[in-house]
Amino acid sequence: MGLLARKTGETRTESASTEELGSLLPIAHPSFSHPAALSFTGERYIPGHRSRWLREAHEERYGFAARYARGHKVLDIACGSGYGTEMLGRAGASLVHGVDVDEDALAFARTRPMVPNVSYHRGGIEDFQSRERYGLIVSYETIEHVDDYAAALVNLRELMTDDGVLLISSPNRLLSSPGARLITDKPENPFHVREFTASELLVALGQSGFASEGCQVFGQGFQLDLSNWFLNKAVRKVFTRPFANLAVRPLERVRKPSYFVIVARKRD
Repeated sequence: MGLLARKTGETRTESASTEELGSLLPIAHPSFSHPAALSFTGERYIPGHRSRWLREAHEERYGFAARYARGHKVLDIACGSGYGTEMLGRAGASLVHGVDVDEDALAFARTRPMVPNVSYHRGGIEDFQSRERYGLIVSYETIEHVDDYAAALVNLRELMTDDGVLLISSPNRLLSSPGARLITDKPENPFHVREFTASELLVALGQSGFASEGCQVFGQGFQLDLSNWFLNKAVRKVFTRPFANLAVRPLERVRKPSYFVIVARKRD
């Protein structure tokens, strides 16, 4: 059965196949070849940028999210350049709102070939408000940037339908900042406020009204066990395979996940 025909909520324990991903990927556009339109910091994917590792990791995560999107109103919070937002729109969502605090990112996203059910709006994860209630919220690599992560999680819960799904991902602190032993320790990545382990984020979700005991935890990627974040970043620019398996898989099947992805629902 193809990705676009799968029912929302059907259990699946791996990413979309290459063939399925191909049906979702955005159409090439001249603006993609001009990444200078947005400054590249390594913190968001910009179509046309040279980083193969970042592109493939991004596509795998959104391919995983796409299977939850069909027939739902979807919020892609911190959508950045809009590449993943468009993938969600192509996956059969009834509408997709891409939201970001950065006007330059939104302007870039709006230059893309528009999918009719996709629109872009300005807002932040802690305070974005909408008349809509979303059956799927995607929050990828955002929570580590937020000063008040508890307020952000509560706000996401308020934006969800009662039976909605939250997909939230974050770097695995055990690999990204091995010297940071506690959630309060400063991460090695200068753009991050704090970083989590999977168990810490599960606790935070539970404290914010999510059913943490019912969450599914997935992992993505394998990176060399290098102690320096900048050295890891440099190596990834050169090597993708065999050092990285970028499929989103159940956490127990990923030896050293660079990222974890949690599937969460509201607590009754």
